[in-house]
Amino acid sequence: MPRPGPANDSRSARASSTTDGRRRPLRPHAFSCISEKSKAFSPDMSVAIFVINWNGWQDTVSCLSSIEAQAFTDYRVYVLENGSSDRSADHLSRHLELRHDGEWRRLDVTQGDAPAMTPPRWTLLLSGENHGFAGGCNIGIHLALAEGADWIFLLNNDANLETDTLDHLLETARESGAAIVGSRIRDETGRHPLFDGGRWPGMLFGRAREHPPEPPGDHWNTGYVEGSALLLRAGAARARIAECGFAFDPALFLYCEDAELSRWVYSRGLGCVISRKARVRHGHSRSSGGAGSPIPYYYLTRNRILLARGWLDAPHRLLFHAYYLPTRLLLLLGHAFRRDWRAFGAVLQGLKDGYRGRGGVWSRHGGHRG
Repeated sequence: MPRPGPANDSRSARASSTTDGRRRPLRPHAFSCISEKSKAFSPDMSVAIFVINWNGWQDTVSCLSSIEAQAFTDYRVYVLENGSSDRSADHLSRHLELRHDGEWRRLDVTQGDAPAMTPPRWTLLLSGENHGFAGGCNIGIHLALAEGADWIFLLNNDANLETDTLDHLLETARESGAAIVGSRIRDETGRHPLFDGGRWPGMLFGRAREHPPEPPGDHWNTGYVEGSALLLRAGAARARIAECGFAFDPALFLYCEDAELSRWVYSRGLGCVISRKARVRHGHSRSSGGAGSPIPYYYLTRNRILLARGWLDAPHRLLFHAYYLPTRLLLLLGHAFRRDWRAFGAVLQGLKDGYRGRGGVWSRHGGHRG
């Protein structure tokens, strides 16, 4: 299995890092295609909205309803059915047939269906297997780019938009010129903040999220943007694919792919910002098994190690490992004390695989969500 992260054997590593972990000087000519800040903004530029479903079609239907209610209407929606076992494909097909008869299509990505010159507003993609969040997003991003999208908006299937969310995200993109624009994430009630921005490398040290009560301006810089509601410039996506072969690193599979992409964007002299007025309600972690699931424990434990190997300089890597291993051992003791052996095993295996540099799907993941 290939090792993930720029510090290992990915093409992005060879392009941007030296053997001692230092960043090489940027080569601006290599990234001229992502310098879109001077591109005239048009309010009718198309947005491709991409939603991944894994055994959660009810949440996905609710998410799609919030998309339908957007004031901004120049969008196309791609829903990837990511190898579910709950007949999600049938339920979602029925929903689209009832709500959007004649305006949708069903594509099997395993059959290599060609992009359309004039695609319909709604597309249901069938993956046949679970590609994870990273791999699933890559499928949708490739198709959206081939079909002419100017922007790509990634949205978790257990998230719901406010009616003006897309308007605010696009306005912030125009004003800031950033490659990635994030939303302010709230819980399902809309009252409690989950994400207003994140620190780098604070997310690796347990100091990730920021909740400024009344931040100045209409947007602010952030160390990374959460993939639960992330607007990405098409030019940046193309440049990332041209350099690395992917938009999101598939070796990470689930969790931390958004932070890794954000670091790549920053390393190329582009920006990540949070839009003050763009708000999204999110059923936090429900799309990856909900509270108590071992899935987040494994991937967060492993992928933080891989991020540190790939994106921290030598002093910060030493500091990270001095901090991380003892705190994970304390976490293991806590799980053992509570006899939560599923979480214990997930953290332990995440540590082993992280320090061995192993990426991809967890061997015990089976058919779990992407």
